[in-house]
Amino acid sequence: MIFYIQYALRNLLRNRRWSLFAMFAVGAGVATIVALRTLGLSVSESLTDNIRLSNKGDITLIRPTGMGGFSFGMTNEANIFTASQREMIREWAGQNQAHMTEYSMYNLQIAPLDNPSAMFSFMTGLFINPANYPPVGEIRTIDPPDVLINDLLTQDDVVIISDNMARTQNVAVGDWLTVAGSDQTLQVVGIVDTRVEAGMRSILAALFGFAYIHVDHSPTLGFSTDFNQISLTFPAGTTLEQIDRLGDSLYSVTDRFPGRTRILTVTRILEQNGLIADAISTFVVVMGLGALLIGGVGIINTMLVMIRRRTEEIAALKTFGLKGRQVATLFMMEALLLGVGGSVLGGLAGVLLSRLTHVYGERFVMQSLTWKIYPEALLFGVTLGVVVTGVFGVIPVLTAIRVRPATILRPNEVIIPTLGIFQSVLAGLFVVVALGLIAGQIIGPLPSQIPFWRNAPIPLHMIVGMGIVILTLTILALLTGVLWLMIWLVGKFPAFGWVDLSLALRNLTTRRLRTATTMLAISTGVFAISSITLYGAGIQQVLSFALADSFGGDILIVSPSSFLTASPAIRQSNQNYLNAQLDQIGDAVLYRTEIQTFSGKILEVNEHSLRGVDSEWEQERLLDEFAAAGRRGDFVELDRLRRLLDSLQTPITLASVHTTNPTFSGNVYIGRGLTLQDVGTNNAVVVLDDRMREWGLALGSRLVIQARDQEFILNVVGLVQDSLIQQDTLADVIVSAGVLGNTPPNFVLNSVQAAEGRTLEVQLAIGQLPYFFTVDVRLLDSLISRLIDQFSTLPLLVGVLSLGAAGVIMANTVALATFERRRQIGVLKAIGLKRRQVVTIMLLENITISLLGAMIGIIASAGLLAGLTWFGLEEVMILPADSRPVLVVLVIVSVLIGVVATLLSVQSATNERVMNVLRYE
Repeated sequence: MIFYIQYALRNLLRNRRWSLFAMFAVGAGVATIVALRTLGLSVSESLTDNIRLSNKGDITLIRPTGMGGFSFGMTNEANIFTASQREMIREWAGQNQAHMTEYSMYNLQIAPLDNPSAMFSFMTGLFINPANYPPVGEIRTIDPPDVLINDLLTQDDVVIISDNMARTQNVAVGDWLTVAGSDQTLQVVGIVDTRVEAGMRSILAALFGFAYIHVDHSPTLGFSTDFNQISLTFPAGTTLEQIDRLGDSLYSVTDRFPGRTRILTVTRILEQNGLIADAISTFVVVMGLGALLIGGVGIINTMLVMIRRRTEEIAALKTFGLKGRQVATLFMMEALLLGVGGSVLGGLAGVLLSRLTHVYGERFVMQSLTWKIYPEALLFGVTLGVVVTGVFGVIPVLTAIRVRPATILRPNEVIIPTLGIFQSVLAGLFVVVALGLIAGQIIGPLPSQIPFWRNAPIPLHMIVGMGIVILTLTILALLTGVLWLMIWLVGKFPAFGWVDLSLALRNLTTRRLRTATTMLAISTGVFAISSITLYGAGIQQVLSFALADSFGGDILIVSPSSFLTASPAIRQSNQNYLNAQLDQIGDAVLYRTEIQTFSGKILEVNEHSLRGVDSEWEQERLLDEFAAAGRRGDFVELDRLRRLLDSLQTPITLASVHTTNPTFSGNVYIGRGLTLQDVGTNNAVVVLDDRMREWGLALGSRLVIQARDQEFILNVVGLVQDSLIQQDTLADVIVSAGVLGNTPPNFVLNSVQAAEGRTLEVQLAIGQLPYFFTVDVRLLDSLISRLIDQFSTLPLLVGVLSLGAAGVIMANTVALATFERRRQIGVLKAIGLKRRQVVTIMLLENITISLLGAMIGIIASAGLLAGLTWFGLEEVMILPADSRPVLVVLVIVSVLIGVVATLLSVQSATNERVMNVLRYE
């Protein structure tokens, strides 16, 4: 064994430059794995440690506040703890030695008072008693530095806000804020870190921010003095099992309360967060495996080049008596030493890289993460790097042992043996099984729902891992084949008489497979980053246009009386109240739009009658037949019954639009939209879904619908394409005001178009009305932007890391190409080419690879976006305007990768003397 190690080390040192590049190729993948594994462990630790702080105690009781968590400032016994209920809980807490803290959490709309360009933003308002909040630990401000919130929240008209709200609204300490629905103002006396309240369970606070307000000030802002959250903390030493049992015993108290009470214990949150942390950890590591696989390809390329260079040496070793297995051991030892060296370098780099992933991780989980060095992550990455290197080293080793001793008799011929079919299949199976077992181990045990699999010799997650590897390698092989063909085509491009370019294009085609894998590495990283950029910008552009066009204005107005639960008289009274307020605003409001939605059903489409086919008896009969066909596995019958069931589902939603906006027409792609000239007519715009197509709906069709026991005849003048990206989301059928008569609506939405620069003025005026809330369309656009940023963080991180790994792979590829072409470089210099020209040829070659890789990644992203928008909108969106600067930067970065990789790799060969190169060869 000592002989094998010494021999392998000597060979690696003799070719140390290329050995170092191969180590870097492995190290790039290992660094990615270590950094992402560190992130996963940090997230796991953050979600499972200090649960008492995030839960604000050992047990938290929550009363849901209104529709979808939005209270609208209204309270009743179903969403607050009454005084008698709090007394019952206080009595229970006394019996169990628990400390009780009461506070409220409501949704507010706040805007800076003296900033005309600002807008009302939804945020979380916490009404607290500073004397006993927080229930656990303490909260200090970041401005002024290191001051307890208890010392600042001493007056009724002051507020402490989160730093994300301060940034987005451009608010500083000393500024005044106004609250929608109230004429009260609040002065900012402190700013705290967003992470003290935000998190995966407080998404609104994480996205928009929160504010601490003294509970005594809640009545002046239109909120109840009753609390909707209670935290309980138990003495030190109370075990998790005891807390869990105490949480169960609380149900005997809260079951007597009207409505629902959520009880969150640290044990249940710990269990849920553990599952979330495991999922995130597995997800990030699996995504990082791609970079490590690319590093394995670098090992294969390096060792194959070494074998090609050392065929005479291998033949001599066999002539001296070494067996094939001994030669295999020599080269496998080299591969393992490369893997060990690269993995150690990658582990050290991964520790440094984890600082970057730490920042991205905090953005993703929306809470603070503790950065530290995790020995487990280092050991995991190094071990995985060595194992993967050994797996990929099998293919070059099998090639080495096929070198014949007779090769030594023909020293001027480079004879590279090829693997036979049996050996190729065997090597492929080994790689699939080995990598599949690694992937399965990372995925972890899966809950098996297949009865006969429970006692199978191979766990299900291992089979899944192998399946993922097979699918991944198949996709990579197909993509590599496409790139191989593309490189061949590029090699045929004319050089226009430029000798340097002609030589560069010719060199591209000499090692097409290696060049294709390098392009694949670059295009993968660029594709990941450009996809996120394109889709994010595209979605924002689509929705921003859709919201403004669909709702007829840039300010949406909602109140509880908008819903069906309000009586028609109350709803009409509030609508009159709103109209009167808008009249007083005057020229600040350019246009008004009122949208009423209704429930109805279709009775006739042209001559096709649907009357009576939606009987409950008919539906139940078809459902029984559907279930029976499913048990038989009769998919043809299932499809037929599904179509029949779809035809029974004739209920639809209708929208009646009354607007003064002359440009309002809705997002119609076939026919035309509704205009002011359609008021009082029976013209309608209809969403063309599968049901409508089956019934033969088209422009000019006659549609009979029913709404609240009344029948209406409509004429179809416009169609909206039904899709995953539905721009017009108002209803299935849209008509002008007055068509549906006095039918009571289910919901009413008002919108106004404010004059330029007067949006906040309009919102302030409407905000004076009790229980009326305004939503600036810009806020929705901002929300979409933040959600996109939030959920694209990890994919973007992996894309950046993959692009970095691609740079290392390219450096390795250039180094190997230079090593192989030393004779060619010597000949070029011998016939008169200067060192500068040799470097120019190499630069042209590798810039072409980088540029092609970047363009392929961007084109693939743009193609997917174009396909998505075409099927969804019947319009092709390729490169949204907001994404173009990022794409230009990606192209520049890719080209720089090629330039730097070339300059780092060609120096030794181009500086070497011609006679030395030719004699060596």
